[in-house]
Amino acid sequence: MSRCSARLLFFGERRLAFLLASFRHLGFWLGVLLLFGLPGTAVARDLVNPGTPTASVRCKTDWMYRGMLGLSTHYFPLTVASVERVADAFDVQRVANQATEAGAGWFVFTLQHQNWLMMAPNGTFDRVVGYSDRTPERDVPLELSRALGAKGIKLLLYVNLYMSAPPAVTQAMGGWPPNDQLVDQIAAVYREFSIHYGDKVAGW
Repeated sequence: MSRCSARLLFFGERRLAFLLASFRHLGFWLGVLLLFGLPGTAVARDLVNPGTPTASVRCKTDWMYRGMLGLSTHYFPLTVASVERVADAFDVQRVANQATEAGAGWFVFTLQHQNWLMMAPNGTFDRVVGYSDRTPERDVPLELSRALGAKGIKLLLYVNLYMSAPPAVTQAMGGWPPNDQLVDQIAAVYREFSIHYGDKVAGW
């Protein structure tokens, strides 16, 4: 793990952590939860003198440290039949305007939840499960990154690793509980997303 990646997981008194937790299956990775601690002395010192960040934030995560306020939404389709409709209904410009009015420095958007219905195309996932009706034609995160970026707001993507998809999808991905095949398939799906979005996405 790179030094920057490590600090994204935990940096200084700011205590920003990514916690993967399970309530139904202890020990299994369910999803990603952002936990924000109160600013500590190093954070307060940088707020007083913002031109000289401490070593704990001298990294590409300093935009979050300085932004202070972020927004998150759980917006995703609940059924296969609603995938295209839910994606098409998302008003990226309105959301970007609202985030700006709220003074947000970043915005967390749900790319894929535990039902494994997505908000963007993914050829790898379509190939693995054997059909494409679980991914929309519209690339909502890409459009959202442009709308937010125009207003100086960073985009982060939320994903959930738990599998509550139908048995055919779960088995195609490798089955549950977690195993090497499942981990490899999930990694391949997220790799496509990661390469596709690149630096348009500031965090996962």
